[in-house]
Amino acid sequence: MRFVPLLCVALAACASGTAGSTPPPASETFRVLSATGTASATMNASDGVMTRTVAAAPDQVWKTLPYVLDSLGIPVNILEAGRRTIGNSGFNVRGRLKGVALSRYIDCGGATQMGPNADSYSVNLQFLIEVKPADAGSSIVTTMQAMAKPITYAQDYSACSSKGVLEAKVSELVAAKLSH
Repeated sequence: MRFVPLLCVALAACASGTAGSTPPPASETFRVLSATGTASATMNASDGVMTRTVAAAPDQVWKTLPYVLDSLGIPVNILEAGRRTIGNSGFNVRGRLKGVALSRYIDCGGATQMGPNADSYSVNLQFLIEVKPADAGSSIVTTMQAMAKPITYAQDYSACSSKGVLEAKVSELVAAKLSH
């Protein structure tokens, strides 16, 4: 019965309010189901949030984002044109993201004999981008959260921290795409 409280917390974290009026919760607990069992992880909303400004209209920036996410290897499963939000609510990846070692983007703990944990663990990555109007053009707000666990033995997911590299790459790719 230990999963009943986790399920309640997970469901409470998913409860919806009025869109845009409620700030994200300070933390969310997720229950992850797999063929080998169930695990839980708590992720803090403040982790991995970065805002960059680009000198372009929000609609122009918005049109570049499917290309940007494809370039980064992030599959899209969230596309809300009205809110200009695009990304993925959580996908599993191991070792590399579009040819780049995950340890370049996230820190999932100390290096072992096999290298940084991010490169050898099973990682669940959430990556969202929202475009908002700004005085100098558009604000690109990226939110990245990751959790990982070893693939060789049973262990719950642990939160990873963002290095800010992937989030910064979004604005670089947007600027490059807009300059063509």
